[in-house]
Amino acid sequence: TLLVENDEAWLDIEQSMPLWLEGGTRFRWMTERNGAKQLELRGPDGELLGALNPPGFGLQGFGHYFPDSGEVIVRASEDPTQSMLYRLSLDPHRPSAELLTRGAGIHSVVTEREGPLFVYHRVDEVGQTSYEVAGRSGAPRARIRSMAEDPGPVPELEFTTVGDDPVFHAVVIRPH
Repeated sequence: TLLVENDEAWLDIEQSMPLWLEGGTRFRWMTERNGAKQLELRGPDGELLGALNPPGFGLQGFGHYFPDSGEVIVRASEDPTQSMLYRLSLDPHRPSAELLTRGAGIHSVVTEREGPLFVYHRVDEVGQTSYEVAGRSGAPRARIRSMAEDPGPVPELEFTTVGDDPVFHAVVIRPH
């Protein structure tokens, strides 16, 4: 047995995990054992080498791995109505998180397997979609223009929260 996860109610297994690093010496694993999603680095025997983000980080999913720099891109946000892209170090002794995206919305990344380029995909709060090609630095190199037809009137969205503990997130949808 390489790894065992237990929970009385539910296990949310990340389908792309385990993701082995080159040479099979370590692998990445996503867990919720500490109350929220964390990306972990583990040895070939399953031994925990360290967590790459704190539980309160708002990790949502894995995006891309840079083998030569030992970094990954992940989707995360403390606000469940948003999704930002961050670059994380795979060194559990020197964790770091660098925000790569700006602006409200749902950000994701599309990549070739382990290549040097990737595409940021963003859907903003009014449903507008944008695509940008970026390199290792995360800085956009080119914008990909959408040729989609204008959908016409779109509803007005109001993002709000209700309550204090716990906080509930809601979206009020009004006709245009």
